[in-house]
Amino acid sequence: MIFTLDHILKILDGTKTMTRRSVKGRHYKVDQDYAVQPHRNKPSMFRIAITGKKLERLGDITPEDVKLEGYGSKEEFIEAWRSVNGGYNPQAEVIAYTFKLDPVYKAIGIGEMRKLKKIERVCGNKPV
Repeated sequence: MIFTLDHILKILDGTKTMTRRSVKGRHYKVDQDYAVQPHRNKPSMFRIAITGKKLERLGDITPEDVKLEGYGSKEEFIEAWRSVNGGYNPQAEVIAYTFKLDPVYKAIGIGEMRKLKKIERVCGNKPV
């Protein structure tokens, strides 16, 4: 699964445990684990396991889900969605996936997070 560098850091520090994806994109299966990458064709950094999924309209995100997405407010979430996806349509159907960091990677810590800066230099800190 491709995530922005900001989202990768939130996953590693535990503040992001949910992601929304367009129903038109790839579908992920519950109880499967997936590689996390900063860009297509870039090496996997770690793995997450999908723990749940639900179909909903993008604009129906709850305050609880906003927090699971790693944001403090719905407005912050919408701004980030626009930045990554180029627009925001509250009627768009999305799949909201909950996930957990693979336990092997929970011990990564801050030292390893510094390695992400190398990826930032290579890939840039642009949304994907």
